[in-house]
Amino acid sequence: MVDLPPPEGQSADLAAYVEGLRTICERWGVSLVAPSGDLRLAYCWQAARENDTIVGARILSADRRSAEVFADKAAGIEAARRLGFPVPETLLGESAEDIVDATATLGFPCVVKPRRTFQQIGGTTRQLRHITVGDRSQAQAAVIALTGDDGLLPLAQAYVSGRALSVTAVIHRRVVVAYCARETFSFFPLGGGTSVWKRTIPPETPGVQEGLAFMRGWGLEGVAEVEYKLAPAGPRFMELGPRMHGWIPLAEASTPGFLAAAIHTAVGDDVPVLPMYRSNVEMRWIGGELRRIRSALDPRTATPMDISRLEALKTIWPPWRPGMLYDGIDLSDTGPWLPRPLTSWSARRKGSITRIAENDAPLTNRQNGPNVPSAG
Repeated sequence: MVDLPPPEGQSADLAAYVEGLRTICERWGVSLVAPSGDLRLAYCWQAARENDTIVGARILSADRRSAEVFADKAAGIEAARRLGFPVPETLLGESAEDIVDATATLGFPCVVKPRRTFQQIGGTTRQLRHITVGDRSQAQAAVIALTGDDGLLPLAQAYVSGRALSVTAVIHRRVVVAYCARETFSFFPLGGGTSVWKRTIPPETPGVQEGLAFMRGWGLEGVAEVEYKLAPAGPRFMELGPRMHGWIPLAEASTPGFLAAAIHTAVGDDVPVLPMYRSNVEMRWIGGELRRIRSALDPRTATPMDISRLEALKTIWPPWRPGMLYDGIDLSDTGPWLPRPLTSWSARRKGSITRIAENDAPLTNRQNGPNVPSAG
């Protein structure tokens, strides 16, 4: 048995984590590794050798080049700008005072963002999130809080209001094998983080096709997600996440086979293009809702500048409506919720059900696959 050290915190040990990952993959003949966060993704690619595998195990993410470039928010923003996806005005600097001056130049409120999601701060590997600031003193505090021990400074970015949207895709040899887009109505933490209440949006929503064209134009291979804000002036790029993400259950619910397509692509299989995803599929994360309620009721919690504490609480409603799905809960199978005697009785009552194989079902026009734009 090999125990991996914690990937973050004071006990984090990069060298031991990487070596332990290689040992596990070799000892157990692992064929696929699925990193669940940005830091684990970085560790996985450090563990991978020249053939881009961890002792033969493929990594379920975007390709190495994409993972390395988009781990740096400034590099990702520059890539989006260069390939024509509109970006908010973003300023860098060579000193902390430069960044504070940049926030004043942009005008308040604006945003101070860490260059990397995980950095060493005070000797501890920590997850960092953007901070919205309303004056120079807040900007100074944010710059200090988001500057790494290695001196890596954050960046200043214009504040963008609008709908929080994203498009996720599986891309193989510049072909979009599967994709799905969603809007998030609430997050945890309140100011932005993991999506809690979300719904799939039509593929013609502004920014969806632009996001797909951007990923293809970049030459991305594998699975990734483009997050953007739909402002009154149009879509504005926020970041590209080169890995599996928290709303994959919603993508799978609206695009059956999405996860399998990502896995097959990662191991090098050719995958047929999946049918178009379903719009208006809604999902909530109950654990996230409970955390949001507790956070919104805590007077110590800082709320986003454009959302009051009351407005944050209002997004709890409606907790249910017909067709709503719940992340991690399958209401079509009540077996896990029933006492054992009732489970056995229910199974006997249902008897044997023969299902038509999906591949034998009649073909429809939807199976021609999504209408994706060219990379040009």
